[in-house]
Amino acid sequence: MKKENFYMIPENIFNEYNLSYGAILLYGIIYSLSKPRGYAYANNEHYSTLLKCSNRTITNLLNELKNKKIIFIEHPRSFKRKIYITNIFLSS
Repeated sequence: MKKENFYMIPENIFNEYNLSYGAILLYGIIYSLSKPRGYAYANNEHYSTLLKCSNRTITNLLNELKNKKIIFIEHPRSFKRKIYITNIFLSS
């Protein structure tokens, strides 16, 4: 039996941040990948393969999440990049 992965997206990400659907899906992937270490470290190519889009689209989606302060990117232009989730369950 094949192991299935799930992407969890909090309700407030849908309702409070006015994000594009691509950014919402990318958030779910980053959240899932950050569970073991507290951060995600995949490159844009990995995300683009999962979402079936271009690397440039991933860059734009990451910027959308970063500009809304939902993620924080440490070493953004390095192969040591770490993406942290900053606001998981904010209340309004």
